[in-house]
Amino acid sequence: MSRLEQTLWRIVAAFALVASLCVLPSTGARAQEKAGFAMPLDWSSRRILHSRALDKELVRAARSERRVLYNWFRDRGVASVSSEHQHPRRTEPKARQRVDWNFPLGAGTVAPTMSPAKFSFNIATADCTNDYVVYALNVDGADAQPNIVRLNNLYAGAAGLCGSSPTLKSAYQVNTRDVTGLLKLNGRMLTSPVLSLDGTKISFIETVTSSLVCPGLTLPSACSIFHVLTWGTSGNNGSYDSTNGVYTAVVPAGGNPTNNATITRLTYSAAATTYSSPWVDYDSGDHAYFGDDNGKLYRTTCTFRCASGVSPQISADWPVTVAGAGVKLSPPVHDSGTNKIFVGDQSGHLSRHRLHDYKCQRGE
Repeated sequence: MSRLEQTLWRIVAAFALVASLCVLPSTGARAQEKAGFAMPLDWSSRRILHSRALDKELVRAARSERRVLYNWFRDRGVASVSSEHQHPRRTEPKARQRVDWNFPLGAGTVAPTMSPAKFSFNIATADCTNDYVVYALNVDGADAQPNIVRLNNLYAGAAGLCGSSPTLKSAYQVNTRDVTGLLKLNGRMLTSPVLSLDGTKISFIETVTSSLVCPGLTLPSACSIFHVLTWGTSGNNGSYDSTNGVYTAVVPAGGNPTNNATITRLTYSAAATTYSSPWVDYDSGDHAYFGDDNGKLYRTTCTFRCASGVSPQISADWPVTVAGAGVKLSPPVHDSGTNKIFVGDQSGHLSRHRLHDYKCQRGE
């Protein structure tokens, strides 16, 4: 194994240790061994380009941006990294694609151009229990219609590793109430969600287009609400009756029936958010970046590693205006190497935002 490979594996070991302490702190060394090297996959996973070669530049980038490391492993395969001699991949004939399973999501779908998110507990091993996929749906959450759906037993199908079909793990209805706390806003998930590194949390945006007053605002308008949801591990987290094709969707964090899930709420804009999925800076500030449909870019104070009892808030001196009023922003991308944000907008411009001085440069 080369010196670069050894360095890369030391980075992997450090990440695995952190993941084990976060996921299963009560089981000590056994937890570290079980945790392995976890990997979240979401819309942001393929938004960073890097060399395919194992060189000093890639190792340096992997230290500051975990997505680089994930993408390299996905591209090369774990086994090829640990081998003493590198061999070119053998080209296999393309097999005919088939559907191993399908699972109904009720009246909801993932919004066009958006994607679900997948968590792998250990990239070297398929885990039927802990690996899961989550769908954020563009539908109002209701008692019989979840808009956050999580499935495990993913490696199912004919002679599948996890049985014949996946299993529902969570069915939540996220439907924020208005400023009075009485009326549902009927918000929808129009963008892609982002997972925490240990898979215990998910961040997403609820977009409201009703004429009610959103919490945190004073006048009726559309609004955008940023949430961080911690998965429930006890109580009732929803169910699906496969015989009758009916969901029972529950409210996370209380309600009747109860569960131990928790959810934060941050109303950040009096405008909708149609395209701008959140981007989380995992390895330094724990900030989430996202835009709205009114030309503004936002950053949170924290996302997945907030102190106990603290919820994400909008950072001081934010939002930053990067486009005109009524202009929809794309998902932002944070370059940890240069500490810059890149974001497109509906008017056809790409903006580069320098975080150290809050200046923005635009181009076609």
